[in-house]
Amino acid sequence: MAILFMDGFEGGLQTDRWSSWLGGPTVSSSYGRYGSLGLRAGDAWSDYMWKTVTLVDDTLAYSFAINIQTIGDNDSFLRDAFGSGKSLVWLTGNEIGITNTPSSYQSTNGGFPLSSWHWVEVEVYFHASAGTTKVWLNGTLVIDESALNTGTRPSTAGAILGGTQVSHINDGWYDDYVISDGAGTYNATRPLGDSVIRALVPDGNGNSSDLLGSDADSTDNYLLVDEIPEPDTADYVGSATEGDKDLYTLGALPSATAAILAVQVEQYSQKTDAGSKYARTVVRTGAVDYPQTSIALPASWAHAQTLLEENPGTTSAWTPTEVNALEAGFEVRDS
Repeated sequence: MAILFMDGFEGGLQTDRWSSWLGGPTVSSSYGRYGSLGLRAGDAWSDYMWKTVTLVDDTLAYSFAINIQTIGDNDSFLRDAFGSGKSLVWLTGNEIGITNTPSSYQSTNGGFPLSSWHWVEVEVYFHASAGTTKVWLNGTLVIDESALNTGTRPSTAGAILGGTQVSHINDGWYDDYVISDGAGTYNATRPLGDSVIRALVPDGNGNSSDLLGSDADSTDNYLLVDEIPEPDTADYVGSATEGDKDLYTLGALPSATAAILAVQVEQYSQKTDAGSKYARTVVRTGAVDYPQTSIALPASWAHAQTLLEENPGTTSAWTPTEVNALEAGFEVRDS
């Protein structure tokens, strides 16, 4: 797998999808691109979102859209990205830069004006003497450093969107955020190119309608799981029977969609009994169901994601036509 995490904030402020958060990050269409939802963070001290990922490859990258409204001196909008002291930073003026060690720094020497959307991709290769750092700004490679001591690959790495120090206060808007590595067949090399994460909401019944809805029937269950941006737990579907499954048709992609990086199935669920219970997402493509890995259900509502970079039916990258014909849902499991 190359994509480790992605969030387009279309589901609202799903803080449990992130490792931690503090202060008042907010999600609104005022902070997103192309009329979609986006995240605002860092406009006050200790106002941030923090995501930690487990690393299995020596290359790590962050790709995202950002619109900085106001900035402080020597300020950063993506910190602790590559371990302590290794951060993508914003400096006074209109430049973007990256630190490789606490004392080693490269910058673009301009080209990053405020109050404008920019597509940024940052990549680091961990190595004691042959490390590299690269930064693409709006599709142009603006930093390309090699023969660096970027350290050995840590077991985990994180990214803080926003600020945790008084000197790191800024007003940043974020959208279409992706963390990836250099492993696997898909999306393993940068730049990914300007990418948009879109939510396709259930809009009809699929091939299976086994679960019982909160309306006491199994008719038109998709109407109980189609809320955007935030889920409404007043209506839901569920079952205690292993193998019960619901599938739903989904809304269409924008007509201009050219390529698909990945499909991510979102699950918002809980168990209501005292024992262990599981569920697994299911995608249906080419008239065949493809169950994914079982997920243990928590005692209270929580998000979980299943990310597929290839169509399991074709074992190739998804096409827009395949995604538009896709059905998705989940199945109740005992283990």
